[in-house]
Amino acid sequence: MARIIFTNLLEAQNIYLFWIKAHSGYFGNEQADHFAKQAIEISSNVLTLKQSISHLKRGLQKDLLTKWQKIWTDGDTGRSTYLIAAKVSFKPLHWNREDILFFTNHGPFPIYFHRFKFAPSPFCSCSEIGTPLHQATSGVFTLSWHMKLPAIQLQDQ
Repeated sequence: MARIIFTNLLEAQNIYLFWIKAHSGYFGNEQADHFAKQAIEISSNVLTLKQSISHLKRGLQKDLLTKWQKIWTDGDTGRSTYLIAAKVSFKPLHWNREDILFFTNHGPFPIYFHRFKFAPSPFCSCSEIGTPLHQATSGVFTLSWHMKLPAIQLQDQ
């Protein structure tokens, strides 16, 4: 019945809604009232929830985050990003493009180009592996952008 009504509404060119007095003998109004009463009597598939929708959503989100965290912790890929953002969350980190390229090793770095067969080797022109950290601290072609290396005790973290 709902499908028929839906089809009729889709095929209608112009639909107008008006207020009319209830129980005044208007055919369409009486028919709508009849179907509403029929739906109340027939509906045996009533879904009753013991918790609110927001409570159920919160529980599903918590389960999803737990599973996502396990996959992220036990995963083999994205380990350089994992060292920075080990905890998953629905909240964005607000990284800019350069941060994303640097921390995910997906930027214009020799190691990235070699990984996807765009370069014959992962080495920089100074014979060291061309990682983002190398390019940012000691790469030959990035002298003007060099940063200081972190302290020795912080490098392995």
